[in-house]
Order: sequence, then structure tokens, then C-alpha cells
Amino acid sequence: IAPFDVRQGGFSGALVNAVTRSGTNTLRGSIFSSIGRNGLVGRDTAGARVSDFGSVQYGITAGGPIIRNKLHFFAVADIQSRHSAFVGPAAVDPATGITVATAERAARILRDNYGINAGGPESPLMRQPNQNIFLKLSWQPGVNNSIELTHTRVNARTDVFNRAIRNRVDRDGWQLSNSGSVARSTNVVTRARLISAFGAASNELIASTGMIDDGTDSRIGSPLFLVQGDLLNTYLAGGSVKGAQGTDTQQHVIEITDNVSWSVARHLLTLGSENHIVHVRDNFFLGSWGVWTFGGVDALELGQPLRYEVALPLRPGGPLADYTAKLLSGYLQDRWTVTDRMTLTVGLRVDQPLFGAPDRNPTLVEDASP
Repeated sequence: IAPFDVRQGGFSGALVNAVTRSGTNTLRGSIFSSIGRNGLVGRDTAGARVSDFGSVQYGITAGGPIIRNKLHFFAVADIQSRHSAFVGPAAVDPATGITVATAERAARILRDNYGINAGGPESPLMRQPNQNIFLKLSWQPGVNNSIELTHTRVNARTDVFNRAIRNRVDRDGWQLSNSGSVARSTNVVTRARLISAFGAASNELIASTGMIDDGTDSRIGSPLFLVQGDLLNTYLAGGSVKGAQGTDTQQHVIEITDNVSWSVARHLLTLGSENHIVHVRDNFFLGSWGVWTFGGVDALELGQPLRYEVALPLRPGGPLADYTAKLLSGYLQDRWTVTDRMTLTVGLRVDQPLFGAPDRNPTLVEDASP
């Protein structure tokens, strides 16, 4: 469950080793699909139908030779899409504190007076599309050498919708159906792996570059409007989401790893180095589009807010986190087969983190000093 391997640092737990398929000398391909929807589900014991949902998955695989016995390819495309009805406090429930009439009137005012199509009191469909593409080239230039080149791209999105937290005067709120946000993530990795054998020794060289782009986008590009509902301290929301007003986080990762292994009698020795460079850019800036709060639907119609807030940047680009970090690692391991039923593994690993940002902020220290 938790094997010791000096090449894997900074973890305690299970180690999963996944091996991807490769092409062969035979050209092969396949297509697949699956569909699920509420219309395919029967009634329960009370005779009721399940709520609206649906899922569709389809894809294709292909693999074969480019140069027989030398160069092969393998490719996969997998596309999925799911949707389900939102489940949460409804306007028809008196405990929600927002009636259907109040929600519909607020939606009309936002549309007619402010030009914002924030939706209505109905529950929206929550969608989760994602796509996965995998490409692989396998090259055998010689008997003792092999090269693998892989490229993976994953795009995923999911709707984010709130009607539970509705007592805040500056955020969240019981959202109208077109409001809310979409959480998205894109992961792109390109990786090359070269394995060479030299008698009792072998060398594994890995070089990869990856990009992770995470963000949460408001479905409406406008300020957030919060309107007092029918119960005190209950607010209806239309427009953007305070925490999703143009936020984005990007990470770029470069890895270079080299492992040399050789056998001596009953010992398998490994000497290697693993090095990462990570660049992070994060512009998380709450409320940069503004938040308007109104004491009721009448105040919304008259354009008389109780409060307004907006986050203003003190420098161009706002509170941007933009830095580079490095992790340099070196290690040595001896895997000793003491007997046919006993193996002893010992190793030494050194990890040195390096950060491109200073570890102290003298201006902050000076301002905070009495």
C-alpha cells in the first residue's frame, strides 16, 4: 500500500502505477457510447418519477503502425456530458423567505431597468461537460532503446449555483436561475520518456511540460445585485458571483528527471535526480465588478441601494500573485534481495525548494511596527 521508493518523494500512502496502451503492428480502432436519462428509469414504489437528469458519453480509440516494428501510434478521444436538475430551497417553500412573485418582479426589474437577464425563480439544469484527448507515439530505434511521447488534454466544466446561503448582505444570495457561475479546469501535459540499456545498467530520462488553468467564471458579466426578500436578512441575488468576477489561476510545470540503475550481484542500485520548475499566476480579486445591496424590490426599482462595495486595485492588474518556485531533488537507493523471500530497500533523498519571491515584506514589517 505504501511502498518505499526513493524516486517518489513527499508522500505517504498508496502508490498507483498506471501504464497506458500503445499501438502495435496491427491497425485497430473502436468506438463506444453510453446514454442515461430519466426517461429510461421507471417509477419508484410510490409511483413517482425521478427528477430530470441525463448523461452522454462517447469516444473513439485508434492505434497501429507508422513504421512496422519501429514506430507506433495510439489515440483516444473521450467526450462526456451530464446534466441534472438543481435541488435546493425553492420559492414555493415559505421557509425560503423569497416568494415566486418577489423573484419574478426582481427578475423583471433587473432585465428592464438594468439590462441584466438574471433568470427567474425556476431551478436551472446543472451541466457538467468534459473532454479528454490522449495521444501517444512509441518509437523503438534500436534493441536497447525506446522512446515514448505522450500528450494529454483534459477540459472540464461544472455549473455552480447557490440558494442555501442567503443571509449575507455582501455576497452569495438566493440566485435567480441564469445567475451563478461555472467552474472550469484545463490540464495539458506533454511528456517524453527515453529508456536506454547498457549491459547491466539502464537509464531513464523523463522530460515533461504541463499547464493547469483553473478558474470560476460568472455566467453574467455584471455586478452582483442583492435584494432583500420577504423575510428579514434573506437576500435574492442576480448578476455575477462576488468570488467569480474575472478570477483565474494558471500553473506551468516543467519536469526533468533522470534515473540510472545498475545491478551488482543481489543489489539493484539507483542514482537519480528529479527537478521541477513551477510558475503560478493567480489574480484572485473578490468584488472587482462591484456588489449592490438593496433593501427590497421597491428600492431596486427606484435605484436606491443600501450599500455598494467594489474592490479597487492599488497597482495595475490588482492583487496579482505571480511567482516561480523550483524543487531540486537528488537520491540514491539500494534494493537488496537478501533471499528469495526477503527484500531490503534503503535510500537517501535530498529535496531543496527554491522560491522566486522574497520570504519577507519589509514594507509590511515597517508599517506594522509600533
